[in-house]
Amino acid sequence: MRRISNVGGIFSYITSRWALATFTVAILLNRTQFYASSRIPLSFTWHVRLAIYLLPILALICQIQYLLQAVRCQTSPAWPSMRYNLETSPFSGDMGGEGGLLYRISSTLIYWEDDLASCSAVNMALPDNTDIMKLSGSLVRLWPAFVTFCASQFVETMSCALQGRQPMPEVGMTLFEHSLAYSETEAMIAKPWETNNPATITRADGTVLKLSRGMMLPIMNVPPEVLVMTLVSAFSHLSSNILAVVGLRNRYRLVNTAIWGIAYMATFIWTFMRVTGTLDAPSNDLMFFRIPTVCIVGFIPHVIIIIGLSACAFIYGLAILITASSLPPAQEEPLTLRERFVAAYNNLSANVHFSGSTPITISWQDDFYTALLKVGYTVLCAASEAVFLNEGTRIRVSELTWLEEERLQELYEGRKLVQKTINAIPSELRHDFVAEGVAAKDVHDDNLSARSGYAKERTTRGQSSLPDVSASGADNGVGLYQRRGRWMMTFEFTKGIFWLLAAMNARIVLLLMEKSGISSRPQWLMEIAGVGNHEKMAMAGDVSGPERAKELDFWMLSEKGKLMLPPDDNVDVEVEMRRRLEYNGRRQSSRDVPEDTLNSNLYQWWKNNGWWGEADMSGSYAPSAADEDDDDTTSVLSMSTNATTSSRSSSWSSLSSGQRTPTQDNPFPRQSHRNRHDRARQPLDDHTIDPTHLARLLDPRTDADQQEAQLLASHLRSPTIMTRSQYRASQARDRARLLTSSHHLASTTALHGSATLSPTVHEARALERFILERRSRPSPSTSHSGPGGSWDSGAAGMGEGGPQCVVCQCSPRTVLVWPCGCLSLCDDCRLGLATRNFDKCVCCRGDVRAFSRLFVP
Repeated sequence: MRRISNVGGIFSYITSRWALATFTVAILLNRTQFYASSRIPLSFTWHVRLAIYLLPILALICQIQYLLQAVRCQTSPAWPSMRYNLETSPFSGDMGGEGGLLYRISSTLIYWEDDLASCSAVNMALPDNTDIMKLSGSLVRLWPAFVTFCASQFVETMSCALQGRQPMPEVGMTLFEHSLAYSETEAMIAKPWETNNPATITRADGTVLKLSRGMMLPIMNVPPEVLVMTLVSAFSHLSSNILAVVGLRNRYRLVNTAIWGIAYMATFIWTFMRVTGTLDAPSNDLMFFRIPTVCIVGFIPHVIIIIGLSACAFIYGLAILITASSLPPAQEEPLTLRERFVAAYNNLSANVHFSGSTPITISWQDDFYTALLKVGYTVLCAASEAVFLNEGTRIRVSELTWLEEERLQELYEGRKLVQKTINAIPSELRHDFVAEGVAAKDVHDDNLSARSGYAKERTTRGQSSLPDVSASGADNGVGLYQRRGRWMMTFEFTKGIFWLLAAMNARIVLLLMEKSGISSRPQWLMEIAGVGNHEKMAMAGDVSGPERAKELDFWMLSEKGKLMLPPDDNVDVEVEMRRRLEYNGRRQSSRDVPEDTLNSNLYQWWKNNGWWGEADMSGSYAPSAADEDDDDTTSVLSMSTNATTSSRSSSWSSLSSGQRTPTQDNPFPRQSHRNRHDRARQPLDDHTIDPTHLARLLDPRTDADQQEAQLLASHLRSPTIMTRSQYRASQARDRARLLTSSHHLASTTALHGSATLSPTVHEARALERFILERRSRPSPSTSHSGPGGSWDSGAAGMGEGGPQCVVCQCSPRTVLVWPCGCLSLCDDCRLGLATRNFDKCVCCRGDVRAFSRLFVP
């Protein structure tokens, strides 16, 4: 039934005179903007402007007088005697005879007449106490006022179209809002007679009258607050038209709209205080607030902004007074009072934020409501925009870069000490978060995606990114969309509270799931909780194994005797193949596997281009002294010691030149190089080196080519035979150079439980070269990142006593990277990363969109 009644209320408004008039005026104003627009904008003289605005000005003056007389008559203490010739009003919802502030103000404004004259002028009471049915109530004053507002808006639209400019908002309420307010007021007054119960009135002579709903409406009164709101709108229209006549409206629009806007809000606050009992409370009537709902919804955001601005101004003023009376000890003591306040002003962090943000531009041509929303949104949202006051995102202070953590992980896995190392680290040292800070969601520009985030400083949002709080210039003047910015602050505030509560509940659910041992985390729940990428990976665990360049097809036995593929390359193929052959041999004949069978299988595996694991349990190769002699001793033993050179030549004369070898001619190449065979001067057909393969070694393009080139270079650099174990040891030494360059002790580092992304070889090598280059430089006495100091007295980052830059390890950390929130770099290293076009965080490998400088004042 309630829904049906709501639908009926909407239908009754659509069919009411207020809605029909609004719809008609909307069409009229829309056509006026088209048919009255001129190709060349006109410039009116004051005579023409007076002729255009004279009729609306006179009509508004008349309506203002009638409204003042209606307010004075209705609020007069003698209202029952003048209206009904009774001591009290016969209607409970008459809303008259209250006196108070409204009566005193209206009596002062129309001082030249008394209460009875005012009532007679608006036909609300007559001196001879005629029949009540011939009188009218204050409700009838709303329709002429609304028609006058429509006429004033039409003249304003016509003038703007001829002068080639858009109509600007001059009144706090639009025509559409006025129609909604008056329709709601009329419906609330007529509500007691919706059931067709007639009202009874007893005359002075004792006769009783029964009145229907249609007979009651013309003689009923509206709340005095509705008359005051209408009166303020009439004054606003009148002052705007007068300023337009003298040509000063654009110059003083802010002042004009501010006066009547404050009057609107003062009326709203005064009514609220009366309802809550702070002031003289009105008698019980039909409307609780006695103000239409559209007025409440339209002005509550502005009232909240004003209250918020007042609270911020009070806090700021109190902070300046306290700071001026007790300046920081590191600052010199000012001599004068003005210098003390200047020092206090410079010491407040809010000034740093406002000085770095986009300035608030307010001109005299702006209306009061637009200027209020601009200032209010900037001031009230300053705390959430400032980087150092944001809440929600954690700030990470890591001890190592992701490359150093990866190298440590490799060393620990290579020595099978991962679990033992983790158990040896105290639980207090396993967390790298020191504080919770706050970060705002930037809107990233896709055009700057190719630019490194280390080169884009994160600043507060400018006015261009703020919501559209200005009045719509393309509106048709009725106001259907003109004031959509009024609800912007209320909507943003409600939305922020909703998502805050949702994030808190989502965090609680995730905590309960973690305590219950549930490893699955729904994606939508993680997004609501605002969990970052590193936290998601930490919760989900490391589920992806190391990437391999080729697919493993070597089957090995598990501990349970089942065939399985190796999880990584850390496999000794010989040992695993021996285990498989022994397992199959025991199942068939219970005999050990001969070495010839194992060697034959390994040879066949090698012939089929099988891969060999990184593990090798065969030990290191130790060459003997005989292996170091490069001479072919077998050729020497196959010859007779009595043979001469001529006999040797004759003995090989039957062979063709293609079957002869240099060893046949000179079995001792180290002892003599003088006597060489003539065919040694002939070119050799050597097809062992492929030019394409040699080009890949000289200019490796893929990871496999780079590994092969490194392997060849290691063999060439080694003075002895390079075995696989020696090659792995050489690689470990090269990769450990990054760890040995650290200024921190290795015992203080801790492995983080969160998984790291698999970096590309190019990125890892570039970062390694940059870290080694930065750490090889001598430590400067004074860092370029900022002056030294401590956290308490003010310093760049956390000061000299805080954690140093994770790259150079000799300067305080002053750079926060977003959105991961890692406090990791000094400004010099940040600049070096920006010039090298790095786009990943050096600590967590998250994408870097922007950076912020941290300074503790």
